[in-house]
Amino acid sequence: MSALPNRRALLFAFAGVVLPSAARGQGDAESAVLVRALYEREIARHNARQRVGEAEFLAPFARDTQAVWRKARDDKRPTHDPAGPILNAFFGWGVLPGHEVTLAGVAQPAELFVAVRLAVRGRTRTATVQLVREAGALRIADIAYESGESFLAYNRRRAGTK
Repeated sequence: MSALPNRRALLFAFAGVVLPSAARGQGDAESAVLVRALYEREIARHNARQRVGEAEFLAPFARDTQAVWRKARDDKRPTHDPAGPILNAFFGWGVLPGHEVTLAGVAQPAELFVAVRLAVRGRTRTATVQLVREAGALRIADIAYESGESFLAYNRRRAGTK
């Protein structure tokens, strides 16, 4: 996986479907459309308080990202983090069940990066999804948030890897 660009320039964000644009021969311009659909589904799930199983949660992520997440989950220590009481993989730090989330917009600031503007409890935040091509599909490599560690950085730290 490539290094992430400046977090202020490209903020990251991210559950349940593979993003198959590469398999259909679509260009990177379609990444924003696919990420929008993913986020619309995740927002609907979150707002309805629907749970999702591990396999469905991990499906849109790249193999390396899935492996880091699983290794981090093997660690049974408490997961409290000073950046917030909980990390919601798609929406960022401190988004608890019951906090209403709405989609405010989606933009593609660079190839294989999609910025997602969200409103959580009336406050706007941005998450940026970094995509990679893997097995004929676009998959999520990482999701960065305006504050705190990215999804991958947090899980690497918890897993004890770099």
